[in-house]
Amino acid sequence: MLDWNFWNRGRRTDARRRAQAAGAPLRVHWLDLPIKLVVERALVRLKEQPPDAHRIDEEGVRHFATIFEPPTIDEGIPVDRHR
Repeated sequence: MLDWNFWNRGRRTDARRRAQAAGAPLRVHWLDLPIKLVVERALVRLKEQPPDAHRIDEEGVRHFATIFEPPTIDEGIPVDRHR
């Protein structure tokens, strides 16, 4: 399993091409959560500072929410959307 930054179609397309070249399956798991919940979780991580967590503040979460491109079926990648 690879937990990677697939926030836009171009990154997912590149991942699909690399996976196909390696003969590996690719599946995207999309955590489609309310922005309020994402901000809350990010702020908890900032406070607790687990060593393996990505540190992002509220401004960063809100920025990424504006540039995120939801995956679509025509990208040719199976998507599991989790809410």
